Amino acid sequence: MRYCPNCGAEIQSGANFCRECGKQLENKTLEKNYKTKKITIILLIVFLSLFYFLSHNNKLAGKWTMEDSDELINLEIKRNGSFISTEKMASAKGKITGTIKKRTNNYSFDVDTLSMQIDTSNEDLEKLQYYWSFASVEEYVKLSSKELISELENKGFSKKEAHSFDHIISVKDDILTIKVTKNQLIALADTDLSSDLADIFQEGNDLLEEISETSLQLDNQQQLSLETPDASMKIFKRK
Repeated sequence: MRYCPNCGAEIQSGANFCRECGKQLENKTLEKNYKTKKITIILLIVFLSLFYFLSHNNKLAGKWTMEDSDELINLEIKRNGSFISTEKMASAKGKITGTIKKRTNNYSFDVDTLSMQIDTSNEDLEKLQYYWSFASVEEYVKLSSKELISELENKGFSKKEAHSFDHIISVKDDILTIKVTKNQLIALADTDLSSDLADIFQEGNDLLEEISETSLQLDNQQQLSLETPDASMKIFKRK
């Protein structure tokens, strides 16, 4: 039994107003039902959005490969849209990670990291000529990192920001690894560097720009077409 909080009159079940004094009454049942419906609608929207995202990326999910005369490129796309692209060359391996983004008529790459591993045990590798003025590759890595951090601090980077670049280049078991994130490349885009690593950052920025302008098209379940900024077309086959 309910009673009006204003006049004390008995309230009929389900009434929204007191029939004696006309006071509007709280209907907790209606309020609860409204909140329940609102939560249900929100959950339904979230579920449909997630289903739409996964259904599109599921079409691309899997392992793909592209064979050229000088290199082998593998592309792995996961169901959540993340990707790993690896490129194998004569004495080096490249790796790119990031996320596949859906566009109106195709897909694009949103890069997170760029990295390369170089086998320094190959003395004939032309890319390593500038290391030879050092006693070892380890010495080169140590001095180059120190020089880069010092230069960044002199150009206005905070000590913390400068030291975030401390591990972009490393060496282990004759394998020289260079790894840089998209955010690091963006931070250095307008920084005029003179260190030995300046060329690496410039090449990374050029590659990042090229990838951002590259589109990916699903031709069928067994073939992906990759169109580069110069309008050349490369084909990936499902493995």
